[in-house]
Amino acid sequence: MKHFVTLTAMRIRLTLRNKMFLFFSVIMPFGFFFLYAGVFAKGDPHVIRFFLGPVVALAVMGSFWGLSAALVTFREQGILRRFHVTPVTAADMLASSIVANYVLTLPTVIIELLFARFIFHVTDFGNLFSFFVLVTVGVVVPTLLVSTIWFRRASARRAATRGYSASVFRIYRCACGRAVGLRWLE
Repeated sequence: MKHFVTLTAMRIRLTLRNKMFLFFSVIMPFGFFFLYAGVFAKGDPHVIRFFLGPVVALAVMGSFWGLSAALVTFREQGILRRFHVTPVTAADMLASSIVANYVLTLPTVIIELLFARFIFHVTDFGNLFSFFVLVTVGVVVPTLLVSTIWFRRASARRAATRGYSASVFRIYRCACGRAVGLRWLE
């Protein structure tokens, strides 16, 4: 457990130094939020509620691309190679990657909800439990798929690409369905 906590804290610190991660996980999601809420929805709370699902789905997907960029940077700098001589297991690395990505994505999603509530006066968010289940699935599934790519197997890369595309489509469809009033998750 000590390795897991240390590795997660280190991964969060290293990822926060990466400017590409900050762009895809902070700047781009808020840009989409204010574009959709201010320009497309024209400040109407009911229309913003309609757009909130797709905007949060884009924020979760953006965090995945930021994580991918961070992993490429770790690989280029030789950080991943250094783990082979340490007592850290692959399970610790995978779990720390999932937790770090979740910890780094959750504040963006929560701040978007708070902005919707206090700046644009959206009062009804629907079932927040199902909302956070979708966010959790959107963070965990791509991270698991990226871990298969780490092993450099061509078949695993193809399967991960197909799995990621299918999972993103389903998450985005669920988020959009929730926004237009299909309450099958509630």
